[in-house]
Amino acid sequence: MEANDPRFQTASFLEEIIKFMKEMDWMMRNHGIRFLTENVWDKVPPSWRDALMELSEEELYMLPVDPSVRRKTWPLALQAFFKCVDRFQITHIVPSLQSVFKSNIHKLHSKWPEELTPRLVRASGMSPKKFHEVDILCPLLEQIGRNVGSKRVIDLGCGQGYLCNILALSCDVDVLGIDSVATQVAGANRRLKTIQKELRIQARKGNNWESFVSADPKVKYVQKPISCSMTASDLFEAIEESGDTQSGGVLVGLHTCGDLAASMLRMFNSSPQVDAVLNVGCCYNLMTVPAEDNPEVASSSSSTSGTGSELPSQPGYPMSKQCAQSLPSLIRDIRSLACQSVERRHFNQTEIERVHKSHSYRAVFQYILEQELGVHGRLYGGTMSKDYFENFVTYSRELTNRFHLPPEQHLSEEKLNYYWDTMGAPWHKQICAFDSIRTALAPVIESLILLDRVAYMRECGHD
Repeated sequence: MEANDPRFQTASFLEEIIKFMKEMDWMMRNHGIRFLTENVWDKVPPSWRDALMELSEEELYMLPVDPSVRRKTWPLALQAFFKCVDRFQITHIVPSLQSVFKSNIHKLHSKWPEELTPRLVRASGMSPKKFHEVDILCPLLEQIGRNVGSKRVIDLGCGQGYLCNILALSCDVDVLGIDSVATQVAGANRRLKTIQKELRIQARKGNNWESFVSADPKVKYVQKPISCSMTASDLFEAIEESGDTQSGGVLVGLHTCGDLAASMLRMFNSSPQVDAVLNVGCCYNLMTVPAEDNPEVASSSSSTSGTGSELPSQPGYPMSKQCAQSLPSLIRDIRSLACQSVERRHFNQTEIERVHKSHSYRAVFQYILEQELGVHGRLYGGTMSKDYFENFVTYSRELTNRFHLPPEQHLSEEKLNYYWDTMGAPWHKQICAFDSIRTALAPVIESLILLDRVAYMRECGHD
């Protein structure tokens, strides 16, 4: 391959990322939960530790996303670490992505009357975050359809129909939404009727928006089982069974959890009926990986939202031959790290204290579980509201209940405070520092996963 060949560039970047990730394997594998039980701070290079401890907690929080926090006097190895972290983010690796989203594709609402957007958003039940996604994806899907000569979109795992409804209303395409959950399909139809009712009300008030949105959107919803092991043949057979006689279309998935994103790419590669594919991957922790490399897979891997729980014959990672040969597996802790959105730290600076407490509290509680109670292994407490971070005692009481610990293992308030005073408070800043440098790797791991998919498509001949 020539040096300017996109396949060469993908392979080259993947090679660099894999090399960097192997060097940082010690950091990715050492989850902050085990900070105290496995003496994680001792594994950080001493010169790095000294440099990081010079920062305030606010600076540590912003460290993964704000280059101005980083010091030119830091050890060269630490400076090089952050240069690699910045360089290996997906938008830096593939500049064309930036041009697509910043130049070529307008946002949907930019061509609407100002008062139309809030009314549609309210009627459809979308959050601002959800509308932001739909606002970008609708014109992008319309453009992709024109490029491949297709006027049909199939939304796999359509949920409440947020994307389908707005796409059918505002773009000249036929839309088919498929979901395996009956309540989701019913909700999508209900939301569509609410939007249409709002448009009729506005029309009677003299707000005729038919030049911007269709009064008769071409959208249909069907309930069909969706599996991460579903093939293109399975998909179109299910569509035919629903009475839909059209063939082909652009396959889209907004928030294609776990293996579903990989399955959609395999559908595109195997079937001429899939004209194009666009999916937004998420929940990388739910991806399956080769079982021989990860004993955890058999017990902890699960399928995507609204799908079955069977282990697919083809894993979500790796897809490409290059990754299969060079970095054949990713443990769950590493996949989970890829799910973190470090950019949110720009907008959630009011959450600094809670985020830092969450890591320190969990590390101390893990120490209690293992050293005081003899409970080993990884227990998952799930998401906790800010109310539980008032103090360590409140947090511990909640985790004790969530882990269903027997009464004889419930510690007194005095004992819990003792552990926080002796193990938590003295190590709090160090725990925050390690979390910050480890979190900085999140976009790099996501880049690996996404480029693995790009490499797979190029290995299949799609440039």
